[in-house]
Amino acid sequence: MAAAYALTPSDRAAELAVPLSIAVRIEPELVRAIRLAVLPYLDVAAESDLWFSDLVASRGPDSIILDPEVLPVLRGKLAYRIARSTPADPIRAVWDIAARVHAHVSPALLLEERVTWLAVSAGADSAPAIEEELRTALYALVVEGRTGIADWLVGAWGRLPLAVRDTRTAWRLREAAARHVDTAKLPLGVVPAGFGVADLAAFATELRDAPLGIRAVPGGLEIGDLAPSPGTAALLTLDTDPRIIELLPEGDRPGETIAVPRGDTRHVSVGPGPIRLRTPRGLVYEITPQLAHATKPSQKVAETKTPRVRLNAIDHIVVLMLEQRSFDHMLGFLYTSQGNLSPAGHPYEGLTGTESNPGPDGEPVTVFRILPTYPNAYFMPGACPGLGYQNTNSQLYGSSRGPASPLDQATNQGFVNNFDATIAWNQRVGRSVLTGTTASSIMGIFTPAALPILSGLARGFAVCDHWFASAPTETMPNRAFAWTGTSQGRMNDAVSKFTSPSIFGLLGQHGLSWAIYGYQSMPLTSSNHVDIAQAPGGRLGTFPSFAAAAAAGNLAAFTLLEPSWGSAGSSQHPPYDVSLGEQLIHDIYSTIRNSPAWSRTLLVITYSAHGGCYDHIPPPGDAVPPDDSPRMFGFDFTRFGARVPAVLVSPLIAPGTVFRVPAGGTPLDHTSIIKTVQQRWALPSLTARDAAAPSLADVLTLGSPRTDDPLRSVTAPSVAKPNQRRYSPRQRVS
Repeated sequence: MAAAYALTPSDRAAELAVPLSIAVRIEPELVRAIRLAVLPYLDVAAESDLWFSDLVASRGPDSIILDPEVLPVLRGKLAYRIARSTPADPIRAVWDIAARVHAHVSPALLLEERVTWLAVSAGADSAPAIEEELRTALYALVVEGRTGIADWLVGAWGRLPLAVRDTRTAWRLREAAARHVDTAKLPLGVVPAGFGVADLAAFATELRDAPLGIRAVPGGLEIGDLAPSPGTAALLTLDTDPRIIELLPEGDRPGETIAVPRGDTRHVSVGPGPIRLRTPRGLVYEITPQLAHATKPSQKVAETKTPRVRLNAIDHIVVLMLEQRSFDHMLGFLYTSQGNLSPAGHPYEGLTGTESNPGPDGEPVTVFRILPTYPNAYFMPGACPGLGYQNTNSQLYGSSRGPASPLDQATNQGFVNNFDATIAWNQRVGRSVLTGTTASSIMGIFTPAALPILSGLARGFAVCDHWFASAPTETMPNRAFAWTGTSQGRMNDAVSKFTSPSIFGLLGQHGLSWAIYGYQSMPLTSSNHVDIAQAPGGRLGTFPSFAAAAAAGNLAAFTLLEPSWGSAGSSQHPPYDVSLGEQLIHDIYSTIRNSPAWSRTLLVITYSAHGGCYDHIPPPGDAVPPDDSPRMFGFDFTRFGARVPAVLVSPLIAPGTVFRVPAGGTPLDHTSIIKTVQQRWALPSLTARDAAAPSLADVLTLGSPRTDDPLRSVTAPSVAKPNQRRYSPRQRVS
C-alpha cells in the first residue's frame, strides 16, 4: 500500500506529512505549527491537502491519524532529511514543537512520539535513549500496576519504528503487557539475541511459565516441545521464544545457555556427572539418568519482589560504605532506654545491656557503654579485632572451622576469646594496640551520645536492624558483593581485582549515569572491578566533585562514596578514629540535604563487615549462592555474615522507622543495594544472590517529602589523637 503513494517534493500533503509522521494524533494546531516553523514555503492550502489526503487512515472532527502502512516511508524521508541537515535546520525542532503542542496528551502517547523521534533522529545511536524512555512505561506497568500501558501497547506496537521494537526493554514491555491482554492482539515476541538466564531473572515475575520437555538420548539430552511419553519429563521455565535455561557447570564440563525455539527441540551434549538445569526463576532441576518421573526442582535460588510505587520518586541513590564495625557495636543502645521500641512503635533488635560473652577465664564479660567522655573512646576497641573467615567462625561458632553441621546456628559467644588471641597476635607482629586494651574491650558499645550523627540519622529516618554482611568474612569480598552480587568465590582480602560484571557496568550499558568518589584521592573501587574502566556514563573524582554535582542538582543515578583511607582516615576501621567518620557522615548528609536533588535522593550508610566487633544476633543460614565460582575454604555461600549498621536517609522516610524484611523472608544484605538500583531502573540481576535479595523500596512510605532536619544543631564529635590513659571496661554506666 505504501508504494501507491507518490511521495515527491511537489506533493504538498506528503511533504507536510513527513515531519508529522512522529505524531500519533495530529490536530490542526500541530499541523499549523509544523508548517510555519519547519516548512514555511508551503501555503495554508497544504494543511487541507493533508487533512483530506489518502495518507490519512482515520479522520475525526478534531484530529487525524496517518496510515500505519505509510509511516515507514514518511519516517524514512524524515530520517534522511535530519541526517543531511545542519544544526540550525528547523527540521531538528520537530520534537520540541510536538512536545509543546501535545503537553496535554496522555503520557503513553507522548512516550510513543518521543521514542519515535529518537529512532528517526538518532539512527543507530538511538538505542540507549530509547531504552531509558521505555523503562518508564515498563516500571508503570510492572511495578505500579498501570495496566492501561498494556492496552496502549496493543495499538502502538504496529506504529512503533523497528528500532524501538528491537530494543531489549521493548521486548520486556511486550512480554509484560501480554499478561494483561489477549495474546492474539499482542503475540509474544522473540527474545533478543544474547539474552541469558541472568537477563531474564530480573523480570521473571512479569512472565508466564510453560513446560519444557526433556529426555535422555544417546550422548546427551533432547530438550524442547516433546510429546508426553515414558522416559520424558518436563520442567517449568519462562514462556519466551526461545525458551531459555542454563546447564550448570560440573567438574570439567563448562556451563551453557540453552535456547530452544518454540515448536523445536535441541540436542545438548552433557557428558558424565550430575546434570543440573537452572531456569530464569532460579529453580535448579537435577536430572536423573532414567528420567522416569517428573523432574522436581531441588533448590530455589532466586526470587523477585515488587517494590512500592514510591521508589519511582527516587532519581538518585547514594551509598557510603564504611569499614568493619558491627551493628551492636555502633547502634546496639539506640533504643535501649525506650525498651527497644522506636518512637514510631517499631520493635528494635537492640541490646538490653545484659548480653555477655565468656572471657579467657570462663567468667562472663558483659556489654558496656562507650561514652564520649571516656579516654580513647573513639579509638575503641583499642586494636584491630580478628578479621576474615576463620576469625569470624571463631567469633560466631567458637571454632575457626565454623559450624559442624549446616543446621548448627551460631551462638555469637566467641568474640572475647577471639579478641584475646588477636591482641596477642597484633603485639607479636608489631601492630598498634592502645595501652589498656584487653579482651573485654571488644564488648564495648557506643552510646547514641557518642555517635550523635549516625544515631541522629538512624532515629530521624530509618535504621535496618536485620542487615547482614553478604559473606562471613572481611572487606573486599563483601564490597564485591555490594557492587557485583558475588565475590567470585573469594573469602579474604588477598585479591582485590574482580572480573564479574558490576552495577556500574550494568548502568552504563543501559544508558544510566553512575559515579564513584574518593575523599581526598581517586576512589580505590575504580581499580577493583575490571569493567569500570570501559563502562560508559560514569564519573570518577573526589569529594569536592561530589559536592559540586550535588549543589548543581546533577547527581548520578547511582553514586558510591568512599571515605579517606589509612590510620588517619575517616573509614572507621578499628582502631581508627570513629569521630572522623561521624564528621564524614555529617558532611555527606548536609551536602545532599542542601542539594536541589534532596527530595529525590536515597542515601544508604552501611559498613563492609562487622570487623570482629561484638553482635548478639546469629546470622541467617539460608543465603543464595551467587554463582558457581570456585569456593575458597570450601565455603558454599549459604551463610550471611554478621549484622552491620545500615541507615537509610530520605525525606520520603518516616522518622523512627525500623526497617527489616518480614519474618521468613530473605534478609537485607549488601546486595539489597544493587537490587534497589535494578528495581528502580528496571535492570536485570547480576547474579542469583542479588536476584533473591529484597530491595529497600518499602522504606519509602511518605507521599510527600519531609521538610524537617533531624540533625539541625547537631555537631560531630571531635577528639585529639589517642592518649595512653588506661580505659577500663569496668567503668560502666547502667
